[in-house]
Order: sequence, then structure tokens, then C-alpha cells
Amino acid sequence: MCDNRNNFETRTVESLIGHNFFIDDYQRGYKWTVRQVVELLDDINSFEETSSTSFYCLQPLVITADKEEEGKGKKLYGDGISDIFEVIDGQQRLTTIYLILKYLGNKTYNVRYQTRSESVDYLNNIFGIISNCKIEGNLNLDTTEKSIDNFIKNVNEKWEEFIKTRNELDKIDNYHFFMAALTIVDWFTGLKKEEETCKEKLIESFKIKLLTRTRFIWYEEVNKNAKVVFRDINSGKIDLTNSERIKALFINGISDNNKEIRSLKQNELANEWNQIEVMLKDDNFWYFINNDNDKNQYQTRIDYIFELLNNSQNKDKLYTYRIYNEKSKNKELDWSEIKKFAQTLKEWYLDNDMYNLIGFIIARKFSNIKEIIKESKGCRKSEFKDKLVKIIRNKFSNDSYSIDELSYEKNLYDKTLSVLLLFNIETYRKSEPNFRFPFAYYKSTDWSLEHIHAQKANDLKTKKEILSWLIDLEALIKDKKDENKDVEVNFIKNKSEITDGLNTLSDNEEVKDFKIKAIIASLEEETSIYLQKDSIRNLALLDGKTNTKIGNNTFKDKRNTILKIDRKEDVEYTNLFIPICTRNAFMKYYSGANVQFELWGFDDRKLYLENIKSTLQNYYKDGNN
Repeated sequence: MCDNRNNFETRTVESLIGHNFFIDDYQRGYKWTVRQVVELLDDINSFEETSSTSFYCLQPLVITADKEEEGKGKKLYGDGISDIFEVIDGQQRLTTIYLILKYLGNKTYNVRYQTRSESVDYLNNIFGIISNCKIEGNLNLDTTEKSIDNFIKNVNEKWEEFIKTRNELDKIDNYHFFMAALTIVDWFTGLKKEEETCKEKLIESFKIKLLTRTRFIWYEEVNKNAKVVFRDINSGKIDLTNSERIKALFINGISDNNKEIRSLKQNELANEWNQIEVMLKDDNFWYFINNDNDKNQYQTRIDYIFELLNNSQNKDKLYTYRIYNEKSKNKELDWSEIKKFAQTLKEWYLDNDMYNLIGFIIARKFSNIKEIIKESKGCRKSEFKDKLVKIIRNKFSNDSYSIDELSYEKNLYDKTLSVLLLFNIETYRKSEPNFRFPFAYYKSTDWSLEHIHAQKANDLKTKKEILSWLIDLEALIKDKKDENKDVEVNFIKNKSEITDGLNTLSDNEEVKDFKIKAIIASLEEETSIYLQKDSIRNLALLDGKTNTKIGNNTFKDKRNTILKIDRKEDVEYTNLFIPICTRNAFMKYYSGANVQFELWGFDDRKLYLENIKSTLQNYYKDGNN
């Protein structure tokens, strides 16, 4: 958000004096209500100075410099006039404060509306024009709607009288200028009546607050066309973010009588802020501490840091800004707290063991970064690592995480995925000490459990697929033929019936014979318990993209594809990632001496399971897994 724009700054009302602003005709005219004008006046007047650098902050003033030689601003103001800015957003407040300054007889900036060239003199001299329009309303925030309605009624009567003699000014903008000006007159009349003896002091105090303690948030757009920016603002695409407001509080909260030193401190803070933002913009870091792929969750990623520090998950996007605004008023802003917090996260990220452990815990939602931060308080690094292991161990202590029982079944699917993910991470940690699991990649794609051997029979479509499935199944049954003779005999019979029924079909022709499909389904059911197809013994971890490439094939075909992907034999395989344990399984790394590369046999499954258990034994209480 706002990536194409310069950094903002805050500017006092006084610093705008002498500037020349214009509002183009694509914008709506001035339309502030009586209540809006009164609220602004009351807010400025009620501002209490808590430090030499505290200020009342107005909403953003988005502008762009009128740089063209024949620009619209030049045409409005004439040659020889500099500091001309087109107002893209914030014209209502800018115009209202212009009117307040006019009333106070103060030097001011200039405001011109392109659609109302005849209104220039009217706006510049409005208080002289309305000097005879006396309306007693004594407006303030406690005024009832009825009282305001009466005030507006009286203003309307005065307006009707006015335009009888100045019909050329009967425009909607001018009417609202008229209304705002009379509201300002009435408000100051009421202010003087409160304490007649010190009215001059009250006025002078207000002027100081307005000129030196009231600041616009100044945004200068340098890249986009003004109309495009205006459209983006009004469609909600551009807004001052929560973090930008907080940044302004910290930077403008720096006080030092020496302007040069103050500027150096402000630049130092801004640089440290930028370093934190750069760190958070790195997806590898961001997805180490956060699971959220929703780009609309945070306006900027640093907002997440403020949320963590303030234990907030409030849906109000400005909630943490309000917290820091209160801290600013109470002189409680502490930049070192934020800097230290970010540094702690960075230290964890750079430590390979902590990175992998914390990344896993957050990825599988065993805990969250807030709770992990609590666990780290007062710990040495070794103690903290032990606590991280304990978080996982406590989760795995549940009977449903028993490795022997984990499977593809719906109620165990996520648990199986968690165990296999940790199996991969731990294998990396032990074999490649500098390896860092790609959590950013892990969270950017869907991950699934892949059957190492054999697909479901009802997924088989063509003659070629069915024959390949039969070859795999036959090899598995022969691998353990002594354990169940009946299964072997029945398989031979069913295989014969199936192959006879497929003789007339071409390899890629779809099989539609219901009898053959029924035999296949029956054969699958009989052998599924025998082969434990859905057990963790026959499951590996794969991302969705790689799974699509591997397809619904035999063990041998899957293995060949895994090899090609691992070797990056084709451009299409460049961005695919094979987890180490998945690769090891298909490479028969876990298997014994009698390796058969055509199938994933019983011994393969047994040794694979034993390796999972031994690798993860530290995460199961008393090694009971």
C-alpha cells in the first residue's frame, strides 16, 4: 500500500503559509457541515501540550507539485508564482483552516477552486462580506441537533438575503463557504463570552495551537497522475496506514533543543524503522513467524509487530495507533522496546536450530509467536531450545500422535502430515546443519500426503494404468508370499480375469467394463489391510505442484519422476521441491541389503517406520512413539 509514494512527514499549519493550493474540477466541492467545523475548532482548542514536541495531528493532506510550465496551477495563479500544489485529498480541512486563519486576521496560504474562478475574491473576503450577518447560536459539541437545525435555518435566511444582491455567487460551494464562515464567527463569539476578561488570551492561545501545534500529515505524490491517485483514495486503495501514523508519533516525538541533533536522532530512528520493514518484507522471515497468506490482514507487515507488542487482535485497523497515541500524550513512547523485540526475532531467525523449531511450531499451529515470546523470557539460549522441544513433545504426547497408528484417514491426516514434516526437518538438521526448511514455500502452496506405493483402484482409468497397478501389487504379494497363501492364490485368479478382459483394448483406452472394475475393487479391498496402504509406512510428504507432476502412477514411475525433479533435468522442474525424506524413500535410502527398485515392499515399510521413530524419539516422552 502506498509503495509508489514518497515517505510522509508532518507539517505545521504555520509552515504552509505562503503556499498556493488549487483543487481541480474532478473533485467534489467544499461541503463541510456545521458540526464538522465546530468539532475541528473544539479539537484544536482543547489540545493540551504535554511536551515541547507534542502536537494535534490532522488527517493526511495529499498533494502533488504543479511542475508543468503550463500547469493548471500556473493558469490559476499566474506567472511568477511558486510553491503551487494540487490538492488530491484533504481539501475540506485545508479550506476550513484557511477560513479560520482569515477570521483571525492571520497570514495564510492560498486556496483556489478551478471550477469557481469567480469565487476567489468571495473566499478571500468572505468575513468582510458577511460582517453584517449576526447569528446568535453559541455553538459547541454539546449543542443539540435542534439547536443546530435552528442555526442552519437562520443561516439559510441570511443566504437568501445575500444572493438577492449577489446572484452571480449563488453556487453550492459558496453556500457552504458562507455556512462555515458564519459557524466560525459564532464559535469565536461563544469563546469570548466564556471569559470576557481574558478573551484576548483565549484567542492568542488558540492561534498558537493552530499555527504551531496543529500539523497536517503531508504526502507528496510524485509518480502517479493526480486523477488516478484521487480515484484510488476514494475507492479505498490509498489510506494512511496504522504503522505510518505510529511512525509519525515516534519521529515527531523526538525532542532536543539542538535542531541538528534532533534531526540526526530522527534520521537514525527512521533508518532503524526501515531496517525492520525490510526484514519483514522478506518472505523467508515473514513466514517464519506468521502463517497468514491474506494480504489484507495487515496494511503493512510492521503492524503485526505492534499487534504482538500490545497483545491486540482488534479488528479496528487503527487500534494500535490509538494505543501509541495515548503513550505519546503520556510521554511513554519507547522506541527501544520495538527495536529490541525486532532484534530478538531476527536472532531467532538467524539461528538455524531455532529457525527450524519455531518455524515448525508456528507452521503446524502448535503455538503462536506470542506464546513463544512468553516462553523465551528469562531463558538462556539452550534453555529456550529445550522449551521449544517441549512444546512439540507435549503435543505429541497425545495418543492420537502414536506413530504406529498414524494414517491417511481423515481424523489422522493432519497429525500424520505434522509428523512427516518434522521428520523431514529433523533429518535435514542432522544431515545438513546449515539447512533451513523453506517455510515461505511451504506456506505458499498446498501440501499433501502421497502414497509411496499404489494408487486407489477407483482412480485407475486406462488399460495401461490397471496393468501397471497389477504388476506392483503382484510384486508386493510375492515379496511376502509366505504370510498369506490365500491372498496370493486369489490374486492370480483375479489377475487372469482382468488381463483377459483387457486384451482388446489399446494401452491408453479407458476401461468401462463394470465386471472388471468390480474385480479390481474387490481385489483392492482384500489387499488393502494386508498391505496397509494408508498407513504412515506408505506415506510421504509432497507439495501440490510436485504431486501433480508425479501423478497417479506406479512406484517405479513415481521414482523415475522424483529422480528427474531432483536432478532438475527439465526447466519445468526448476521450482519444484522434494523434501529429503520423500526423496530418500523413493531412492530406497531406508531399505535393507536386498533393494528392489520396482516396488515399496514390506521390509521397505518396516525400515521406513523405524527410521521415523528413531529420528523423532526426542519428541516423544520416554521415547514412547
